[in-house]
Amino acid sequence: MVAAAARVGLKDYQVEYVEPQLSPRELLPQQLARGVGSLNLWSPSAVDTALSGVLGPMRSAARELAILQDPAHLYTRCIACGLVR
Repeated sequence: MVAAAARVGLKDYQVEYVEPQLSPRELLPQQLARGVGSLNLWSPSAVDTALSGVLGPMRSAARELAILQDPAHLYTRCIACGLVR
């Protein structure tokens, strides 16, 4: 920003950072954490444990999706062991 302002001769300017709007998938964990925290019923470690239990399957599904790189989008999954190829 400083370089752009100097290039056009601006001496008095403000920088405004615009954050992208969160998707519902990104908003849910934040709202859960905020709601649980506002109850003051659980300690931070209990909240971490509870959220990990809820978000654990989502995290593993995201990891699984990240390894899917076939350009034709053709995959198979072993029902017995969960292996995806």
